[in-house]
Amino acid sequence: MSNRRSHTKSRAGCVQCKRRKVKCDETHPVCFHCKRHKVSCSFSESDADQASTWSSPAVSGFPSSTPSTYDFASAPWLGSPVGVSAHSDRMLPCPPQELWSRDLELMHHFCTVTAHTISARHEAQPIWSVVLPREGYRHSYLLRGILSTAAIHKAFLLPNQRKTYLMLSDYHQAIGLEGYRAQLGHIDDQNWEAMFGFAMLMVLYVMCMPVRSETQRLEDPITSMIELIGVVRGIHSSLSPLTPRLYTSQYAPLIYGTWPQDINKLLEEERPSLEFTRLPPDTYDALDELVSFLKTNLTSHSEKHYLAAVELLRRTVKLVANGGLSAECSAVFSWPSSIHQSIVLDIRNRNPHALVIVAYVAIVMASIEESFWFSRGWGKPLVEEIDMLLGKHDRHLQLLEWPKSYIKKVYN
Repeated sequence: MSNRRSHTKSRAGCVQCKRRKVKCDETHPVCFHCKRHKVSCSFSESDADQASTWSSPAVSGFPSSTPSTYDFASAPWLGSPVGVSAHSDRMLPCPPQELWSRDLELMHHFCTVTAHTISARHEAQPIWSVVLPREGYRHSYLLRGILSTAAIHKAFLLPNQRKTYLMLSDYHQAIGLEGYRAQLGHIDDQNWEAMFGFAMLMVLYVMCMPVRSETQRLEDPITSMIELIGVVRGIHSSLSPLTPRLYTSQYAPLIYGTWPQDINKLLEEERPSLEFTRLPPDTYDALDELVSFLKTNLTSHSEKHYLAAVELLRRTVKLVANGGLSAECSAVFSWPSSIHQSIVLDIRNRNPHALVIVAYVAIVMASIEESFWFSRGWGKPLVEEIDMLLGKHDRHLQLLEWPKSYIKKVYN
């Protein structure tokens, strides 16, 4: 007699899924299908006593330009609303009976392939291939983040199957994010490493917006940049108390890869060599010219924050210089996490001065694209859109000659 269990409908599913006659994944407080359709879920009503741990359960996720875009405007760690509109709804990424084998496939791919592409330094790669999976076995939201990341990577590697893998990625990321958000107010010695691990994968997920786009290109570069900045700043605000622990944790090789022990000595050095980086050799000169321009054209009220933003970018350049061809992608994220909120607002408002700085940041982002598949597709679209937006600002256009010349050299 066969022991194979036949597929049956979920008897514990929500009322809405039973009415639509679809398989409910029984995720509380809102199941996957109800979240996709943005309708009230019977689980949220029965779980009313737990509602205080969930923020706007019907709307959660990440920005994407693929179908079923997620809106994480209600996420408690996000500094400002993203407001990405949803596209067509999507059900389970594959028949329920196939999810198990797909999950095994994705976990294997992450540990054997993806994990070795996220960090440029050999000593940091075991963090991705060993540490994160080990933590993921204990914390399901991190495991979902791992599966989502592996699925995005396979979508990048296998264009003919990208739709399937992007659907899998979205599915796992949405569920993982809910678990992550539920733990944000309860970080302790038992879960802080898993929380930090999911946060790293979260940034990678957002960086993959070009990969996720139907055209595989940023559809709205400035808006996408604002979303990326918002995610990085939100995570930094929520998890910054963990920073002292990182230097003595199992994540230490990754942290020291970006922030060396002699960081003060590096930052005090006026112009660390760019010889072993992909940055233009005249980067420091370009930053000096940018500072001179801002001092001449800004009021004293805004000058302080703008000059600080350029100095933070100079610090980022020094971190990239220290890493050379093995510079970590995380070096780039020190800039958005540290700039003043007024700069973020000016970028959102397409202020010409702020856009020029973003164009210079785009060059640093472009310099690491060859090293990291998930960072590709940001530099060129950003510079091109800023060039278009500054068409009537002759003074600012002069400053764009430097980033434009680099983009032309690299991409043509």
